[in-house]
Amino acid sequence: MDIIQRQQNIGIVVVGNFDPTKLTPKWLYELNIITAEEWNGQERDLLVSKPITKFKFGLIDFLSQPSRIQLISNDISQSNHLVNMTMNILNNYDDTELKAVGINAGLLFTFANTKDSYRFGEYLGRLKVMNQFFDDPRLRSVTFESNQQATAGTPKTSIIIQAEEATEARNKHADNQQDGTEKDWVPVCSMQANNHFVVETKEQVLEIVSRAEVLHNEFREKAEIFFRGI
Repeated sequence: MDIIQRQQNIGIVVVGNFDPTKLTPKWLYELNIITAEEWNGQERDLLVSKPITKFKFGLIDFLSQPSRIQLISNDISQSNHLVNMTMNILNNYDDTELKAVGINAGLLFTFANTKDSYRFGEYLGRLKVMNQFFDDPRLRSVTFESNQQATAGTPKTSIIIQAEEATEARNKHADNQQDGTEKDWVPVCSMQANNHFVVETKEQVLEIVSRAEVLHNEFREKAEIFFRGI
């Protein structure tokens, strides 16, 4: 099956103890973690409160809470920058207890036609078995998990596949209904891989974060094989 890729994303989550009021654009700039260009203008959009610090620089979104820091980019070309930034933050932030790391990769995609979208849902969920409950069943979401406990060396991985709700899709394509008839709609779907590691030391965290791009590439390669098999 051929899909139409809309976007790829990569995210890193580090769970521990953090002070959101410390993790500001100014602090990152003073430690040379972000450039002057990335820092300029960020104070304008900066949100700092007791439980959260949130801002965006370039193509990366940064979020800090007392229990975690999170960096996400919807542009896969930023993956190396995102990895280096996360490692630099951790190397310059000593007063924290680290507990877990999440390396997440995502794919936003759609289909060439409605037939393929239904075929995809049928492949995952045997939609016809639901015909006795309602007409024209659609698969909205499905989650798969690895049957193993998370460690520093091996993640517990989950794959989450979701499709936008039919009404939302039809409203987005209202121009297709100008003649008064409701035409086929093609949903936009997401496939998200979440790799959860349990850690005890900063060294373990840094080693896992350094492999974020490798984990994302593995997800992308496996996703391609997965779609070819449908």
